[in-house]
Amino acid sequence: MSHATNNNQDQAHAMMASLANINIKEWFFDIGTTHHLSQTTSLDNLQSYNGNDKVTIGNGTQLPILHTGSFMSFLHTAKDVLILLIYVDNILVIGSDPHCASSFASRLNAIFALRDLGRLHYFLELEIMQAKNSVHLNQHKYVHDLLQRTSMLKSKFASTLGMVGQNLSKHDGDSFHDVTLYRSTFGALQYLTLTRPDISFVVNKACQFMSSLSNTHCLAVKCILQYLKGTASYGLSMQPSSALDIQAYTDVDWAFCLDDGRSTSGYCIFIRPNLVSWSSTKQKIISRSNAESEYHGLATATSEIAWIQSLVTELSFFYNTTTSMV
Repeated sequence: MSHATNNNQDQAHAMMASLANINIKEWFFDIGTTHHLSQTTSLDNLQSYNGNDKVTIGNGTQLPILHTGSFMSFLHTAKDVLILLIYVDNILVIGSDPHCASSFASRLNAIFALRDLGRLHYFLELEIMQAKNSVHLNQHKYVHDLLQRTSMLKSKFASTLGMVGQNLSKHDGDSFHDVTLYRSTFGALQYLTLTRPDISFVVNKACQFMSSLSNTHCLAVKCILQYLKGTASYGLSMQPSSALDIQAYTDVDWAFCLDDGRSTSGYCIFIRPNLVSWSSTKQKIISRSNAESEYHGLATATSEIAWIQSLVTELSFFYNTTTSMV
């Protein structure tokens, strides 16, 4: 998974965490006429826009819109904040001032054919369930559609993601020639990791064999699908907190790959109780010791923490933060 896509996911997670943490309301809009972006645009290809946009709120004040990344922008005053999550012709607006959001929607409606889709429940294959003091994200429908497409809806549920201790190699099994379905399944599983950190490791491992797919690798993918059958409602829960300190946890499996001896490193990063970023990837170089691989893993996690700190700083309605790493 590219770093750009990972940052886009972190933006979405940070935005949903804000729903649970401050007294705000969300709006969901659809633009009938799409300008400048096509329906085939992917998160990897979106470029940051650095224009000088402004929005006029109820009292006539013009506020600049700050663009923090590929598809997330925000504006704020000393008391209020308005965050925009934009993908092609869908706009998710989270704000603390209904008048500011209404002014923004009216201004946008003057240019585009805007439809108000009401309270947020579904966005980019994510299902959002809001309670009084929490927000739960899952991809239940996405999992169901994936199981249906792969003819796994009637399969037995697996309690684990595969055989304990199993380590795959590109030399395992016999060559598998009908690869189209399984390669599309790999892509679908990668998107599912947006709300499922529990499958990140096995999905990353399975995706390493797309160029030399065998029947053994396909069985490993079927095990993942069987596990998803019984855990389709699993997801992320965002809860409020009195502070927004950043905590990170890292780990490395030294020389885990049987084919090239490279290590696998992983991290998960929390903003207090809320998990906002995670990764499980093969390191790009071969480490000559466990300590060296651990340092490479720490460097990767530190880079991600620095990016999240930058995002938190730009979202200036957040409190001051401290960072710790384990």
